[in-house]
Amino acid sequence: MAIVCWGDSGLGGLEKQLPIPNTTPEDHEALEHSYYFLNTSLDEPTPEGRWTEGKSLDGRSEFTVMEKPDPLGQKPDLGKARPGTGAQKAQIG
Repeated sequence: MAIVCWGDSGLGGLEKQLPIPNTTPEDHEALEHSYYFLNTSLDEPTPEGRWTEGKSLDGRSEFTVMEKPDPLGQKPDLGKARPGTGAQKAQIG
């Protein structure tokens, strides 16, 4: 509901306010990920809602759903935990 109020606040409407922060240059945005709902549940369907279909709030695209996405990147190597972090003895390096 808050975003509806912002649209009527005299700040130029949603087109002027979105994305938030609107000071981020578009070439710094990962626009290919801006308009889909990422369903990470392995055993539940995507919930229906405003965020899964229909025109985006900024009017630039349509919301879609990405079911069971393929992982990107490589398996992370997180290394050993630092002493004093509350990790188990076997996890501290």
